[in-house]
Amino acid sequence: MQNLNSRSSRRGFTLVELLVVIAIIAILVGLLLPAVQAARGSARRMECTNKLKQLGTAVHNYASSNKEKLPAGTDNKIYRGTATTDAAANGYGGSKPSKPGLEGFSQIFYLTPYMEMNTVYDSVDLNYSGYYYLKQGYSKRNNNPETSTDKKVTGIYTLCRTKVPAFVCPSFGEDPNNTEPTEEGQYGPLSSYQGFAGVYWTSQIVNSKPSDDINTYEVTQENACIYQNTTHGSIPDNGVFTWGKQIKLGQITDGTSNTYMMGEAPTHKVNDVRSKNGQGLKDNAQTYPYYMRAWFVGADTSGRMFQCKVVRDKSLNELPESSTLFNTLPFGSFHSTGCNILSADGNVQFVSDSIDPHVFRQKSTRNGRENSSMEE
Repeated sequence: MQNLNSRSSRRGFTLVELLVVIAIIAILVGLLLPAVQAARGSARRMECTNKLKQLGTAVHNYASSNKEKLPAGTDNKIYRGTATTDAAANGYGGSKPSKPGLEGFSQIFYLTPYMEMNTVYDSVDLNYSGYYYLKQGYSKRNNNPETSTDKKVTGIYTLCRTKVPAFVCPSFGEDPNNTEPTEEGQYGPLSSYQGFAGVYWTSQIVNSKPSDDINTYEVTQENACIYQNTTHGSIPDNGVFTWGKQIKLGQITDGTSNTYMMGEAPTHKVNDVRSKNGQGLKDNAQTYPYYMRAWFVGADTSGRMFQCKVVRDKSLNELPESSTLFNTLPFGSFHSTGCNILSADGNVQFVSDSIDPHVFRQKSTRNGRENSSMEE
């Protein structure tokens, strides 16, 4: 009798009991998964914050070494016929560019010596434009890197084949190095951090009085208009970064803590405006990888400024419209509910999608006499 009782006490789980245990485990996993995902998202957002802080530190170190000047959104050089007689200096065999900054280097490029990236900066011959290196990198994309001491050569492979994690938000899920066959500023390593190039105001009044920064522009082309229907977008002269000239810290008269300097792009909602074939945005000019461009190029030959954006009527993470000008596509991020933004004082804040659009535009200018007590 004892043996029979012993055997009966050691019976296994029934099928029903196993199913109940599995169901409980599934419920617990379902409850824990959102918390785990939220923790991961928070960690990525914090890492993104730190990257923007590094950029802010680099900007201020640059200013300390350059008489309080910030780097221009696209530099103030005219490459052809100035520092070099090489007709290929800007990548084109045509006439001399009509404006400083056409095809030049970006403000991010000029920050590299202040981010422990001297090797990248020193590999480049500054007599040649950023767009020259982009085009040469594209044309030589299938070649093995050359062993050369000529900076005209080394820069081609260094710039176009060096991924820079410091310039990419960890929540951006795509490959930050684009190898698609295109020359439109998209080939090579990309940046998801872009500078604020001011605001196109649709109202002449700010806080019930005229604003100093209303509708003044640095035109990117000789024949461009000076308002919103420009070819590739004229750049306002009211942001921290502008076209072909360097802003001094003292010209940020709204206060550096009250002025946006750099933010994230693209918006996580970009997938909602895919074209029917899924290959790009409805606006045919904005193809994969969304509207990010090679980090070292300031602008192309047509005046599109690649690493800065102009703020219009859209707020953070709003959907870009069809036929939106390249320079005016909205800021945004792959974080949920908002976007990390670097202020001109070097601090980073997570700005909510629900920020008042007018306040967002006010803080995107440097000299509009806005109320310094504005709340987000």
